[in-house]
Amino acid sequence: MDEIVSQMAKICEALSTRVKYIQALRNHSRPGGTENAEAVFDGGLALSNMWALYNSTCAALEWKPVAFQLQAWIQSLLNEPGPVRLEPLPSGIRLEFTRGERPLTLNLDDLGTGVAEMLMLLFALHYWQRSGMAMTVLLEEPEAHLHPAAAAEFMRLVVKHLPRHQLLVTTHSTALVDAADSDWRMFRLDLSSGRTRVAPLSHSSDRRGLLADLGIRPSQLFLANAIVWVEGPSDCVYLRRLLSETCGADSLPPLVEGRDYAFAIYGGSAGVAHMSLGEDTERLVSLFFLSPNPIVICDRDVAFGEQLKVHVRRLLAEGQSLPGGPPVVVTHGREIENLVRPEILLDAVRACAPKSLGGKALRYPSVAIHDGDAFDVVVAGTARFEPDERLSAKERRVLAGRISANKGNIATHVVLASAPFNAGGTAFAREIIELIKRGRPL
Repeated sequence: MDEIVSQMAKICEALSTRVKYIQALRNHSRPGGTENAEAVFDGGLALSNMWALYNSTCAALEWKPVAFQLQAWIQSLLNEPGPVRLEPLPSGIRLEFTRGERPLTLNLDDLGTGVAEMLMLLFALHYWQRSGMAMTVLLEEPEAHLHPAAAAEFMRLVVKHLPRHQLLVTTHSTALVDAADSDWRMFRLDLSSGRTRVAPLSHSSDRRGLLADLGIRPSQLFLANAIVWVEGPSDCVYLRRLLSETCGADSLPPLVEGRDYAFAIYGGSAGVAHMSLGEDTERLVSLFFLSPNPIVICDRDVAFGEQLKVHVRRLLAEGQSLPGGPPVVVTHGREIENLVRPEILLDAVRACAPKSLGGKALRYPSVAIHDGDAFDVVVAGTARFEPDERLSAKERRVLAGRISANKGNIATHVVLASAPFNAGGTAFAREIIELIKRGRPL
């Protein structure tokens, strides 16, 4: 038993020399820490090793290939247009940059903390690899003190040029997550009920939750926090007015189009047939690839209580597993125009619909438009040629099509009216506002 314990101790001791912890607070000019010194990365020691290599009797063979590699990496990290020359000093590094006809000479400290740290770390990883050592490196927040592009480039350099090492990286940077190769395994740490949970990060919905955990909103990238998918341009006109009115009535801050939300048009049932809130990205387009907070507005297209169309039912089913439920809002009536008070909708139709058909003057009598009605069909069905001639079935179909094609002008006319929407319009807008709040708490 004593022999087994002794062998285990030797194995653990050997493994400890192959594990390095690189903490977030690091500096090339001071040791990483005194506790567990063998396992903690020492930036000062990296400088000493570089100086010793530079001054070795075999410098031409040992130092020059290392210098060539480091100089290329610095040029890449800093996105320098010209070559970089590196010269170790007893307690630092001198770097020469090519800027036009005159060289620019800087010391390591002049580069900034982040770049100096990464240079020392790259040298150490390269030094270990050339010495035949495959290290397990526990790297904490490589993005500290670095421009996001430089942090992503550092990871790319490590993956490409230092493959013998295994890195375990903790980060708060989505730039690093985005830069990770497909063969990297990613995990999300979540504090819940006083416990830290670890779960694989794989599906697009997982990444959406990661953005929320990091407090990142699309507006921080000058993108809208939510994309509201609508069937056509007239829906945008109605929803702008509805959202504005409802925020005011509920004493909420006004929603800003372009920051809080933006519209995208999918073109009705033909478009929604190709959209997905799930992971079927071979046949369908995942809305989460376009925005972490998509919202789909669908016309019911049937009377209330009747079965919805198959693709709307599929979107609702796909969204059931998402936090907060499916981001799909279906109109309470047949279509969005049914949220308008009937008398105001009829006034808008009279103002915008054709005044004649086949050379005959038209008039539009008063008519009740109910929630389950297609307003263009109802209005066309009661229209009359002057003075009181009924339209044929074919003429009614043609007129309904022309009214429907004029939905944009009708919507513009509606929103100019005072209080144009019914109570169902306010409830509809509140559903959408709640979904927009997922991207930006109001």
